[in-house]
Amino acid sequence: MGNEFGHYVRRTVIVVSLAAGTFLFAACGSSPDSESTWSSEDIKQRGEDLRREGDTFAAEIFADGVVTEDENWDAARGYADCMIGRGYAVSDLTLNPLNGLSVIVQADPSGRSIDVYNADEMECRMTYMNEVPAMYKATHQEVMDDALRVAVGACMNDAGYQIRDGATNHEEMIPDQAEKGWEPQFISCATDLIEELYPTLPYFSY
Repeated sequence: MGNEFGHYVRRTVIVVSLAAGTFLFAACGSSPDSESTWSSEDIKQRGEDLRREGDTFAAEIFADGVVTEDENWDAARGYADCMIGRGYAVSDLTLNPLNGLSVIVQADPSGRSIDVYNADEMECRMTYMNEVPAMYKATHQEVMDDALRVAVGACMNDAGYQIRDGATNHEEMIPDQAEKGWEPQFISCATDLIEELYPTLPYFSY
């Protein structure tokens, strides 16, 4: 029963992540989750705002107006170390095959009450991963892992949907006039193939 539940949770989170990825914020605001382009000065300003709010980790990273790949991984490592310091076992850090940008990490809540786990997880996440990963994603191009991209393309073609030539990420794969049912089929293909190609991927992906 435990394995079945874990499979359900993992599949559900992957589907939610894929579906959520199709909706973008329309206006540039104070969050990195925006569709609009973030300039170097915008990032510096965001860092100054965060410093005033007490988020010194992200503020230091944003101070030079850019978020690097190493800094993105540093945020994930900081979160992992924070949870390890609280006594949790943590999964290996893994690059998300869906976008090639976000780093996947999971802490095992075994032996803790849900309230204690949620409090610890939230504190570590807010300290290290509240801003940096989102800004990294907002300022870098997504590139799907080659194995997943090829497999998803084949799966979509088998279902009667044509993938754009040269597409390297989800958004580029969407036809200009997407047929009805294209998105659900893409989610179905990607979800099944993630489970097949990356069986050790943690239950949550962002």
